[in-house]
Amino acid sequence: MIRLGLPLLLAASLLAGAAHAADLPTPLGLHGFNLGMTLVEVRGQKFPGPAATKARLICSGDNLSNAEEIELLPGEALRSIGVKACRFFAVEAGAKHKAPLKVAGRDAEVTFLATPKSDDPATSERLYLIVAKAEPAHYEEFVRAYTAQLGRANVRIGRYRLWQDARVSLFIGDEPGQSSSVVYLDKALSQKAEPPAEDKAKSDEKKLQ
Repeated sequence: MIRLGLPLLLAASLLAGAAHAADLPTPLGLHGFNLGMTLVEVRGQKFPGPAATKARLICSGDNLSNAEEIELLPGEALRSIGVKACRFFAVEAGAKHKAPLKVAGRDAEVTFLATPKSDDPATSERLYLIVAKAEPAHYEEFVRAYTAQLGRANVRIGRYRLWQDARVSLFIGDEPGQSSSVVYLDKALSQKAEPPAEDKAKSDEKKLQ
């Protein structure tokens, strides 16, 4: 199961007060998976890797997800409000394995999260968060690649980098010995995926135990 952990929490704490950059690319996304896409559009995307891998996108609640006992969401709080997560898997002959995507030339486990279904088409089941997790050794390569593409980060604290404008943000973080992360976030849509305060508190308590 992916664990968003310290990098994403730190990014969230920085978003409100950090300076804004010049506009980031519109749309902002990874391999054609752009923030703001509908879940239907996300499902319609082809695997952006070697065709020989024969990977398929599996999302929370899919029959295959249930049958294979694939865990896709980082905690009960998001699941309880209807957030769906999708990830590429290669499932053949009864066996499954995660199909990594290339991020700045390195393999990463990428998860796409969509907002809960609602009556508002503008925010219902829309891609609001992309989390790419890779080996911690790739952190410097990620920073170099994204700096070359986006310019200097707005926020630079230790081994954390944040680019943002009024709409979206892109965050790179490093948990030494565990993983490096690249996180894409749609700010407005992310507000539609906030668990109730009491559920969030319970989830945070479990993480501390």
